[in-house]
Amino acid sequence: MMSKTTNQSKNHKFPKLRNNEMEIATKTITLALISFFILGCTQGPQENGYLDGHITIGPLCPVESFPPDPSCEPTEETYLAYELTVYRSAGPTQPALVQVTRFHGDKDGNYRIELEPGTYVVAYENQISRFRENVEIKKGEITRLGIGIDTGIR
Repeated sequence: MMSKTTNQSKNHKFPKLRNNEMEIATKTITLALISFFILGCTQGPQENGYLDGHITIGPLCPVESFPPDPSCEPTEETYLAYELTVYRSAGPTQPALVQVTRFHGDKDGNYRIELEPGTYVVAYENQISRFRENVEIKKGEITRLGIGIDTGIR
């Protein structure tokens, strides 16, 4: 006895879409996929805080005069030469500090850096000068810190 098999998929008929319906369906699906990708793969904005201030470096000449000698004023190169480091605690069980970032002043000695909320140590150290200050960065706020670096020139 031979049985007769039929392919049921050939018997099933899908409704035909008109060109404009197909275009609308394609755009809708594309928009849905893009929205899912963007919303599903991005995190909400994490609100950091800022450390902001001015760096004073001096003296740059052995004798200060009034009015100040322009050649004894800090330049952009001066601020680039004095790089500061931001550290954060490695964790509650580890007293070691971990470097987060390095920065220097702009051509006028001003700086602003974005940091996650938390407690940090801002430091500069060489054989002559040492600067070390604890700062607390809060979400959405600006923490101001003036930094003074002594060059050791007398």
